[in-house]
Amino acid sequence: MTFAEIKAEVRRRIAEVSSTWWTDEEVNLAIWEGEDEFADATEWLERYQTIDILEDRPYYDLRTTIRRDFLVVGPAFNDTTNRWLIPISNRDLDINDRRWEERDAEPEYCMMRGIWWLGIWPWKGIAHGSIKQYYKALPVHMSADTDEPGFHRTFHYGLVEYAVSDLLSQDNETDLALRIWNEYQVYETSLLNYIQGRATIPAVHGHTAER
Repeated sequence: MTFAEIKAEVRRRIAEVSSTWWTDEEVNLAIWEGEDEFADATEWLERYQTIDILEDRPYYDLRTTIRRDFLVVGPAFNDTTNRWLIPISNRDLDINDRRWEERDAEPEYCMMRGIWWLGIWPWKGIAHGSIKQYYKALPVHMSADTDEPGFHRTFHYGLVEYAVSDLLSQDNETDLALRIWNEYQVYETSLLNYIQGRATIPAVHGHTAER
């Protein structure tokens, strides 16, 4: 479905049960919130950001090194060695070698410190090479009438269900909004199952945060 078709269907559905007139901005906002909800719940959108390896820089702040639309950090790929970095924790490294931070070599492992800090190890002490950091992201909202949702068309109608439920709940049609929300949940669960069953680019699971 195109953005224009989704908007038209939302208005048709709303008109069947409510006399309230919703502005284009309100309808658009409800649909955009549905896009974000789909992305947050199913993590359907995968992107990567190239991060340059800097001199003596073992940790990178993801708030500045990748776009602010990211939801979940995924695998990392070393462009120099052409290998995936292996997720590890600093605690595991401490067990085997208390001086692990002093090692200089091509990065082989990656770790998360807290929520935002991506670590690579070993680090080379020189500014050379880069890694591709994969992550799950929020989509760019549809704006042109010909735009379509980025996920499979089988699940496009779920945006209609979400927007109708959202608008009716604002109109105090609570019972009906809840029933339609349950219909949306069917689309969300189906998309989640579809995403989990498809092949993805990275072959290594994401990181585990270290506090």
